[in-house]
Amino acid sequence: MQRVIAEADRQGARLAFAALPPPMRAMYLDDQDLILVSDRLDPIQIAESAAHELGHRKNGDRCSSPEAEERAWIYAAKVLIQLEPYMRAELEDPHPLAIAHKLNTTRRMVELYQQHHLQTQALAAPRNIFGEYEDDGNDADNYSAHSLQTRRRTTCGLIA
Repeated sequence: MQRVIAEADRQGARLAFAALPPPMRAMYLDDQDLILVSDRLDPIQIAESAAHELGHRKNGDRCSSPEAEERAWIYAAKVLIQLEPYMRAELEDPHPLAIAHKLNTTRRMVELYQQHHLQTQALAAPRNIFGEYEDDGNDADNYSAHSLQTRRRTTCGLIA
């Protein structure tokens, strides 16, 4: 949730809790520059819903459409997941549900992150002089199992 609060501060958005009618989880009131989040949600749902609404704010969405909703969910994944914690979680278990559990988010956010953000963030990851992703040096056999390493790059759609 700290990343969501930091992003809201960066954007100048206000977050507040409200008794929203189910199934509404959150809403962005553009005329008040306010994001309301249901007070009935658990912490993971709060972070996900608030990040989603920040996506609507960032994209200037004034009404809901399938395209606007998809853009907002993709943005939420970027806000909620960082590359380094993702890599550590994937090393432990590469299954999206296991990664989500380790990162305190949902499988949907992990899958959106993998589809839309992992490749671009990974391309900015440290590389050696041969263009290969640098190892963290923690592996006895000098092989890491995360998707950013040369041997497994194709797992996440990265091309050697």
